[in-house]
Amino acid sequence: MDNKELSFEEQFDKYLESIKELDRREASLFENYDYINWLENFSKRFPFFTTGDFNGDNHLVDDYDKEMISNLILFYNRIKNHAKKNYIKTNFDRENYSWASETVVLKYKDNYYEIGFSNITSVCFVPKIEQVDNYLDFELVMNNKLTKRALEINKKLLEYNKLLDNHIKRMLAENVPFSSIEEETRSVLVKHDKRYR
Repeated sequence: MDNKELSFEEQFDKYLESIKELDRREASLFENYDYINWLENFSKRFPFFTTGDFNGDNHLVDDYDKEMISNLILFYNRIKNHAKKNYIKTNFDRENYSWASETVVLKYKDNYYEIGFSNITSVCFVPKIEQVDNYLDFELVMNNKLTKRALEINKKLLEYNKLLDNHIKRMLAENVPFSSIEEETRSVLVKHDKRYR
């Protein structure tokens, strides 16, 4: 039975199950150190590689390596989400590679990896790089922890949220149009956004 013969509900259930399976696979990469140790060893052989490099190339990599390479996008998703939770800036790069990409620098032991993904090519890539200041420590991801700095930022953002909420309520009570409040708020954000400079 193909998808055309399945009801909408059955197709939706199948889709949900595939999403859950991807979540399980992603979580499994962080249940132990197997994946990051594979990445460390593999990058000794290939200091820069992408998920599109070894298709059909059996003399350089074996089936296990190919499976691990195919899991790189799942690994990157978890790393990127954890960087966001810890307020570690991801880098958007249009110049160093031949495609626009977003990257996160991951530190494991004394090694640094710039793990990136390009929405344009759907390729994930890893170069091993020199030490940098802005990085995510792999141990934070493994232990699902937040840095002290992230906890402090969470507290400040909560205070900011309450302050902003009070100002908006007061202006709405004075019949200031919501669209004007939104426009003014956006103009202040744009003034401080480096992307618009």
